[in-house]
Amino acid sequence: MEKILVILGPTASGKTNLAFCLAKKFNGSLVSCDSVQVYKHLDVLSGKDIPAGSKFFNLTGTKFNFGYYLVNQVKIFLLDLVTPDYAFNVSDFLDAYDLAFEYIKSNKEHPILVGGAGFYIKALLNGAETLKIPQNKILRDRLEKESVEVLSELLRKEDYKRFAEMNESDVKNKRRLIRAIEVAEYKKSSKFKVQSSKLRRVENADILKIGLYANREELKKRIDKRVEGWLTKGAVIEVRKLFGSYSKLSNQVKTAIGYRQIFDYLAGKENFEDAIKKLKTGEYQYVKKQMTYLKKDKSIKWFDITDPSFMQKVEEQVSDWYNT
Repeated sequence: MEKILVILGPTASGKTNLAFCLAKKFNGSLVSCDSVQVYKHLDVLSGKDIPAGSKFFNLTGTKFNFGYYLVNQVKIFLLDLVTPDYAFNVSDFLDAYDLAFEYIKSNKEHPILVGGAGFYIKALLNGAETLKIPQNKILRDRLEKESVEVLSELLRKEDYKRFAEMNESDVKNKRRLIRAIEVAEYKKSSKFKVQSSKLRRVENADILKIGLYANREELKKRIDKRVEGWLTKGAVIEVRKLFGSYSKLSNQVKTAIGYRQIFDYLAGKENFEDAIKKLKTGEYQYVKKQMTYLKKDKSIKWFDITDPSFMQKVEEQVSDWYNT
């Protein structure tokens, strides 16, 4: 039975760092499950943290820029898959994951999933019933005329569970809101017969989910430090380059936390200080939402990152699991 390790946790909890350590120790390759890191040229604010000079190995023959970065002899997949104008979706993610999984398996390595977009991991492990639900053009045309605020409230009423799963970027993304409402409407109809279990990509696998957490104040400090680090690394320069072709950007890019706030600054809608303050606030709120969502999953093994021995404890848990 294939073993799949999943590293989960809120923003700034150190998921990627832990995943790299485990990959080196247990012959693993990382698979990023972040909905923003799939985009080229979104490097700093997306938190890719790929060291300068890291080589990208392109594995051709797909619709994506598919390949992997090699960082300290560890491969990391599903970064820089598409350009910022592409509307990347869960179906694309699942297709890209299939490619990564087959390549990792062919090299006799262990896949280690690093969570960012909870919806992507949920679709991968539990199924994505929405993939088979058709578009409703009449409904879409009507919803396109509504504001994001109206759509958010409508989804809240139609499918509160789906609304609660969305991150800050999702609830400001008209395309995703419309699709969620479309799915909610379809599920009410007699046509809805799709079984999500038939659509999931992972079957008959032994899955270990490691969750990282800390108290709210600790995460807030980490976020503040992280944001200041982004600014030092050239976050504004990165966003300014994207701003030059703003009208062509996908909604995912326009509404992503960090990018959206600095876009507003560059458009003259906010002064710089207020934009950065809103960026940090957006991250705080996202952490709260992430933890609310993750705590519902009782299969996650949680570790407190403020515990000096937490890394050793995680390694012991993972080692025991791999060896059973």
